[in-house]
Amino acid sequence: MKSLNDLQNSLHSKIESGINYVDTKHKDVAKLTFSTAEKLEKKVRSLSVKNIKKGYDKQTKNIYSKLISLNDKYIPLKENESDSQSDK
Repeated sequence: MKSLNDLQNSLHSKIESGINYVDTKHKDVAKLTFSTAEKLEKKVRSLSVKNIKKGYDKQTKNIYSKLISLNDKYIPLKENESDSQSDK
């Protein structure tokens, strides 16, 4: 049972690392994109890039929060919980 818990912990950790990596890279790309758009906005003044960016940031934060929440939902049982279940 311990090896199963180790595997679950390892998988959970790798998924969390992957989510954090993609989230960081996604934010880097978005930052560059919106930085360029804000520079253009100063010249054009026809669109509110700040409002578009706020909506974009809200949605991406929501998506990554849900992914992390879903991953956390499947955190393996702690060893003491799994031991008590194996006694049954």
